[in-house]
Amino acid sequence: MFDVSSRITYKNVPNWYRDLSRVAETIPIVLCGNKVDIKERKVMAKTMTFHQEKKLQYCDISVKSVFNLEKPLLWLARKLMKNKNLDYSKKPDLGKPLRDVSDGQDLSIETHQTIDSGAAVSEDNDIIHKLDELDLKDESDEKGESLSKNKDLKEVENLNSASDTAGFNVFVLCVYCIRMIFVQSASSTNLAKLISSPTPFSLVATTCRSCTKRLSTTMSSSLKGNEISPNVIRNTRMYDCACKVAGEDVKILSGHHMALLVTVEELADNMDTECRVYGVCTGDSTLARLNELEKDSLLLPYLPGAFL
Repeated sequence: MFDVSSRITYKNVPNWYRDLSRVAETIPIVLCGNKVDIKERKVMAKTMTFHQEKKLQYCDISVKSVFNLEKPLLWLARKLMKNKNLDYSKKPDLGKPLRDVSDGQDLSIETHQTIDSGAAVSEDNDIIHKLDELDLKDESDEKGESLSKNKDLKEVENLNSASDTAGFNVFVLCVYCIRMIFVQSASSTNLAKLISSPTPFSLVATTCRSCTKRLSTTMSSSLKGNEISPNVIRNTRMYDCACKVAGEDVKILSGHHMALLVTVEELADNMDTECRVYGVCTGDSTLARLNELEKDSLLLPYLPGAFL
C-alpha cells in the first residue's frame, strides 16, 4: 500500500515488491493506493504503470472514508480459495468514516483497474534485475524537479539529518543479497555495547533472515560460511554507498582478519526504541549512479523485507 499524496511512497513500490517476492514468490498481491479521498493527490493514474507491468491487481482505497476497503480482501480471498464466486455473507461493517466526503468527490475516478477475480498473478524469473533498474530513478515531476529536489517528499524530512547524528552509527551488510541497513542510537544502548566501535561510523556483516531462509541453512546463527574479508568489502560499491551516506570513511569492524559478523538474532534482540533504523539503497542502478545522487536520497524510511 502506498500514499497517493506522496510520490516517494509510489517510487518505493518496486522495492517492496522485490523484497516480498524474494520471500514468497507466488502469493497473490493487490497493490492499494490509499488516501484517494484528499484533493492533493500527487500520484495520478497516468503515472501508475508498475502494477500493469507486473500484472498485479490495483485498487484505490481510503481508510479514513472507508472507501473500497473490502475489495482487496475479497479478491485475495477468492484467489486463495480458488473460488471466483466467493463473496461476503453480509456486507462488512467497516465502521464510521473519519473523513467527510459529502462534497461529492468521486473517489473512484482514478481507479483504472477494477478488482477482477480472474486476474493472474505475475511470475517474473528476472524480477530482481528488472526491479533494480527501477530503483529510485530520477523521474521529473510536473515542475521538472528531480527526486532529490522534490519538496513534496515529506517522508524523508526526518532522514535529512540522519547521517549527521552523533553517537553510535553502524551499517549492517548482508553478504549474500548485498542489502544493507543503517542503524543509529546513543552510545549507551545495548546494540552499541554489542558492536563496540572506535569510530563514529562502522560497518558489520550478517546474513539477513531472508537469505538464511532461502539458503536453508543456519549460517546467520553459526557464523560459518559467510565470512568475508574487510578488503573485499572495501572494494565494493556497497562500501562506497555507506561512505556516501556517512560523509566520511566507514570503519569495517573485523575479528580474526575477517569482517565482524553479527547475527540477525543478535541485532533484533539488542535493538530498542532508541534505535533509528533505515534501509539503504543498494540496487544496481543506484550504485551505478552513486556519484550523481545526494547522500540523503540513499536512505529509505523502511527496512528491506525480511532483513531482520
